[in-house]
Parts: sequence; C-alpha cells; structure tokens
Amino acid sequence: MLDLDPNTALRWSMYKGWGFVFVSAFLLMILIRFNLARHEELLKRLAESEERFRLVCDNLPESYVYQFTLEPDGTPRFLYLSAGFERLHGLRTEDVIRDAGLLYRQVAPSQLQELEAGQAESVKDLSDFMMKLSMRRSDGVWRWFQICSRPRRLADDRIIWDGIITDISEQMESQQEIRRTNELLEQAGEIAGFGGWEFDVQTRQGTWTGEVAKIHDLPPAEREGVDQGLSFYTETSRGKIERAVQDAIERALPYDLELEMQTRAGNKKWVRTVGRPVMEEGRVVKVAGVIQDITDRKRAETALRESEHHFRTLANAGKALIWTSGPDMLCDYFNDTWLKFTGRTMEQELGNGWAEGVHPDDHSRCLEFYVSKFNRREAFEIEYRLRHADGSYRWILDLGNPRYDSEGTFLGYIGHCYDVTERKHNEQALIQAKDAAEAANKAKSAFLANMSHEIRTPLNGVMAMLQVLEMTPLDPDQAKYASMAMTSSERLSRLLTDILDLSRIEADRMTLREEAFEIGNLCDSVLELFLVASREKGLSLKTSLDPALPPRLLGDESRLRQILFNLIGNAIKFTETGSVHLEMTPLRFANAEMLVLISVTDTGIGISPDRLDELFQPFTQVETSYTRKYQGAGLGLSIVRRLVELMGGHISLDSLPGEGTAVHVVLPLKLPPAAGTPAQTDTATRNDTPRGIRILLAEDDWSNAFATKTLLEKNGYAVSLAVNGQEVIALLETQEFDLILMDIQMPVMDGITATRAIRSSTRIGPKKDVPIIALTAFAMTVDKEAFLAAGMNGFLSKPVKLADLQAEYHKIAHGSVG
Repeated sequence: MLDLDPNTALRWSMYKGWGFVFVSAFLLMILIRFNLARHEELLKRLAESEERFRLVCDNLPESYVYQFTLEPDGTPRFLYLSAGFERLHGLRTEDVIRDAGLLYRQVAPSQLQELEAGQAESVKDLSDFMMKLSMRRSDGVWRWFQICSRPRRLADDRIIWDGIITDISEQMESQQEIRRTNELLEQAGEIAGFGGWEFDVQTRQGTWTGEVAKIHDLPPAEREGVDQGLSFYTETSRGKIERAVQDAIERALPYDLELEMQTRAGNKKWVRTVGRPVMEEGRVVKVAGVIQDITDRKRAETALRESEHHFRTLANAGKALIWTSGPDMLCDYFNDTWLKFTGRTMEQELGNGWAEGVHPDDHSRCLEFYVSKFNRREAFEIEYRLRHADGSYRWILDLGNPRYDSEGTFLGYIGHCYDVTERKHNEQALIQAKDAAEAANKAKSAFLANMSHEIRTPLNGVMAMLQVLEMTPLDPDQAKYASMAMTSSERLSRLLTDILDLSRIEADRMTLREEAFEIGNLCDSVLELFLVASREKGLSLKTSLDPALPPRLLGDESRLRQILFNLIGNAIKFTETGSVHLEMTPLRFANAEMLVLISVTDTGIGISPDRLDELFQPFTQVETSYTRKYQGAGLGLSIVRRLVELMGGHISLDSLPGEGTAVHVVLPLKLPPAAGTPAQTDTATRNDTPRGIRILLAEDDWSNAFATKTLLEKNGYAVSLAVNGQEVIALLETQEFDLILMDIQMPVMDGITATRAIRSSTRIGPKKDVPIIALTAFAMTVDKEAFLAAGMNGFLSKPVKLADLQAEYHKIAHGSVG
C-alpha cells in the first residue's frame, strides 16, 4: 500500500473493509443456521426422550408410574398415571385423576390410617414414602401393591410425590408359600428325623429346630451354645466337625459328615450333619445345615436302603395313589395304595400296564394328554376313570409333575392320584338338579301363561258387563256396587299382570324396548290415575321435575310407567294423612347416557328398619297378621326392584315407623339423537275415536262375545260377530269394516292363521290392510311379538277396558304399530 497513491489506497481499504463485513456476515449466518439446526436436533432428541420415557412408563410389567399431590385442604389428587394403572386396578385413568377417592376406596380399611400416617411423615421431613398395601380391584379381587415414591417441594410450597406402584401379589403369595413350606419342612423334618440348624459366624450364636434338641435328648425349649453343642461329640468326631466348620468359614467349603456322639441322657448315637456356607458380599456370614440321627442306618451298615424304606413308608401311609415314571415314559413304581386300589401286582402295572385299567372311553384321551405333557415336560392335571379292585370304575384326579436331580437332569414324572368319584357324582347331581329346576321353571311359566289365559277370558266378560252396567241407569247403591265390583276386577287384572311379569323376569324372558318419550307427560299420566284415590284420602299429590332434566328421553316407557305406578300406588295405600311427592333429578351425564334419580316420598305409616330388605322379596308385606288393614299380594316392590335391575339401575329405601318412607331409584336413560315431535298423551287421544266405526269382533266364547259386543254398541260402534277365523275371512270378503278385534285361540281357524290369510289375500283388495288388533288372554311379551309378526297392528290383553281399546285404535289410526 505504501506504493499506492492516497485515493487508490483509500479505495483499496474500503474494498477490504466491506469484504471483511461480507465474510463476517456469511460466517454469522452459517453459525445461526448451525445453532438452529442444533436446537431442532435437541428438541427432536427431547421429544424422542419423552416418548421413550412414556413408552417405558406405559410398558412397565405389573407396574405404573404416578405423580401425586395433596391439595391445601388435604384432598389427595393424582397429576399423572401411566397406562399400567387401568390394567392393574380396573379403573379409568381420567376418573381417578378427577376423583382420587375412587382409588383410596380400594384400600383395605385397616390400612387407611397407616397410609395417611406414612404420607404425613413423608411431608414432615421430605423422606421417601414406601408402603405395601392390600387393595381391591374393581372386579372385587384383592391384590397386594408396593408403593415407592420420593417427595419434592415446589416453589409454591406444594409437595409432589413421583413414584411407582407395583403389583406384588405373587411375591406376597410366594412369601406366604415360603412360610408354609418352612412349616411343612419342619413338620416333615420331625417325621423324618431331620433337624435344621444355623450358625452365625460373627456372633458365634446358633439356632436349631426342635428335632435337633430331640436328637441330643434335650428338652425342646432348651438351647445349648455352639461350643457346648460340640462337647456332645466324641474326641475324634469333635476334631472332624471343628475342621469342617473352620474350612466352611475360611474357604467356603461345604461338608457332609457322619459323627459319633453321646447325648445328655448318655445315649450313644451316630448322626449325619450337613453344613453349607452362606455367602454375602463375598464372605461367609453363616453356616447352615441339617442333622439326622443315623444310628439305625449305621448299625445296619446301609444311606440308601433306609432312605428308600423311608420314601416307601411315606408313599404308602396316605390315601394318595402314587406312581413314578422314568425319562422313557414307562412307569417304574406304584405305591401300595395304588396296588390295593386296582387289585393288581406291581409287575402287571409297570411300564404301560397300568393303562389297561383305564376306562375305554377315557383311554385315548388320557394317553394322548400324558404324552403331550411328557414331551413338553409340563406339570399336568387330568381326570379319568380307573378300574377298581371290585371291578367298578372310579374317577381319579391325576396330578403329575416332572422330576429332576440336583444337577437338573430330567428323571421322569411323579404323580399323585386321588379318588374324586363322590365329587363327580355330586357334580352330576347338581347338573341334573339344575336341569330339573329349569324344566320346573318352564313348566311354571307355561302353567302361569295358561292360567292367565283361562282367568282373563271370564274376567274380560265380567269387566265388559260391568262397564255396560255402569252405562245403564242405576240408583246410588247400585252404582256403588258396580264400582266396587269393577275395582275388584281391576285388582285381579293387575295381580295377573304382576305375577306374569315376575315369572318373565325370573325366566329371563323379559326384554326392554328403547323408544323416545316425554318425561313430563309420563309423570302426568301416572299421577292422573291416582287423583281420585288421593282426593278421597285428602292427600296432597305433588310432582317436581328438575329444570335440568331433558324433556325427552330414550328408554322403555312402559316399564318406567310400571315402576312409577307401583311406587306411587304403594305410597298412597300406606299414607292416611299428609302427602305423596314424586321427584326426578338428573345426576350425571356421560357417553350420551344420563343417570336420573327418581324419588317417591310419603308421610305414611313407615317401615321398621329390620324389615326393609324383606319388602323386596315376592309376596312379602308390611302386615302379616290376620287383622290386615292394607290389601295386596306383596309383588309391587319385588317387581320394581327386578325391573330396575333389568334396566341397569339400583333402588334403595329409607323409612321410619310413623314418619314415612322414601324410595329412591337411579336409572340410566339415554337422550334421543334429535328432538322429534312431542308425543301426545293418552288422555288427549282416548276420547276422540270417531263413533259409528264398523268393527268385526272375532270371539268364540259366547259370554265374552256378548259382553264386548254390548259394550261397544252402547258406545256407538257397529259390531259384527264371528266365532272363528274362517268366519272372519268370509265376512270380510262380503262386507266393509274399519277394524277387526281378533281373538287368538279359536276353533276351526285361530287368529294368527286368519291374520296371515288376510294379509296375503289377493281376493279382497285393499281390505287386506284393514287394522287388526289382537284381543286375547295371552299376555306374555313373546305372544305379543308373535301377533305383530303375523301382521297385526296392535295388542290388547284381556280383560279390556273401553278406554284402552280407544287408545290402541287411535295409535293405529295415526300410523303407530304395536
């Protein structure tokens, strides 16, 4: 630059400066892009890390991760629960996060106080919280859980626990099994003459079982020190045991010695003592082992014959049929109990000879099962029939387990068989009893259906004639007599309906319908039925519908009406003064389903608390004496309870004698998918049926035909009569009718056959679509479905009231079927 002129040097410097700026900017852009890429990479890794953490949490075996806190008022709340929660508890995660009490209520009541104390201690010094809890899952099964968590205090002074909960039921069961096994081993040791002992290297203190004391001729409660215990051995034997113990401690060597000793009582014995070092962190901390009195074996000079004799003694002492097999699947031993059972010799049973005694019907199944389990070396359990020594076949339960030696070599199988013939006979008897009960139940249902038909037929004539009689001029006394007779007839009709409903529910033959209905109209129509009865008694009959209750719901309106009818009818029956109050309130809405609380409260006589449960049983009443004041068969509440349960709800009852009763029903009802046209009430349509319509009445019973025809004609209808289905078809071919009332059970041609013939006729033209209403004493739901399937438009069960007939005709006239 020294050789350049000033202007050139200036320009060169400017170019150089701008070049430096451009290069710096370029490098800065590269650095920024590098940092952005690194930031994106870190975010990606963070997301992957979070996903891995979530996957780990959600897939922990028999465990789940949780985050938990206590609100300022002490209310527990879960902030997070991993996927394993729902598997282990059967509760929904969102429900427990919303209400932690759902999980707390699964804790065994005896441990709640311990749980709360542990939480308080953890809060006090921020110490780790660990506890084992017994909790009942949603399916009712009790399980053990291990809670391990660590608290931390947040900036807002809240304490949050992060932890893991593990199902340790199998571990707890294993520990209990270990305790039971230890007890069993000690008992077995007493039987077999084995004593267990343990020596602590650090404290040089020892413990032993009662059998060890017995071997030394010591009282069971007396304990000798280790050094004193060694003094029982002879000098030679003492040296052997001292060296063996020293080697076990210093070199971790096990030992198996046969030693001579003299007991406290002065008896000389030979014992076999086996010791094994117990290692912890690379050093021997204990020596444990067993001791056995082998005096008899030593005297006889044979650890093998005595052991075999001992095994055979145990095998033959019990009731179990014991067998063993080698690795070649061939049986090589049967105990005496087996041989006594079959009445055969050992030589006959060895190998596959035992299979000759298996029942022919079980033979192939038994051998195929045995071979398949043997090839997989799996424990098995099978039942088959084995020939007894008396020639009969008896059922046995065969429990087989694979055998291995101390080195894990497969030796074959050992099996224990038990005679379960009596149990099998009991099972068969139970099956037969169940079949007999089902047959009896079917017979009962058929009997009830038949009796209902036979009673409803004459009852229909009685009620029809009573309705006709009420239309004639009567003096006050006559009108009263006719009304009382009608009331009694209606009571009998309701009793028949209740008995049939109870039978249908017990036989699991009652089906529910789902249809839209107006809740307000339903309540009004039910209360209307009881207005006269409540006014006669001077009772206040009120209804309250919560404004939050939707006006239309989906459900079985007829069954809900039946529930309300029974509850309100009961309340009025048992209330002399005061009021009866019907209330409906929505409790919860979820998944397009609403829980509705229905309460019927009265100020009646009340019920003693110790009799509340009885009232839900069939034919049970508050009064049981001969001086009964209140009538009834005692079926109302029983049917209500069963209907409520059938609809997926529940019922409860609160009462105090002399103060009144409150019945609460909670039912799940659905919302209709779209708001439709409100249904009209029966009361608005019952009386608008046009007079003068032409009715063809098909009825073979003369008294019913006369009564029904007279009742209809008295109300302005033109009625023609047919005594069977064939006459119905003949009259329909020559005359015009607006409605057919079709009996079902008729001679020559029944009502269903006649209906099908009408609907399929090609000779009567448009008349084949004439409305047909079944007017029958068959009142079962399955009967109604059969009638509608045959082509009928409506259904009325006898006895029939004129208002019911008018309402059913109106439904058909407006396009409703069934």
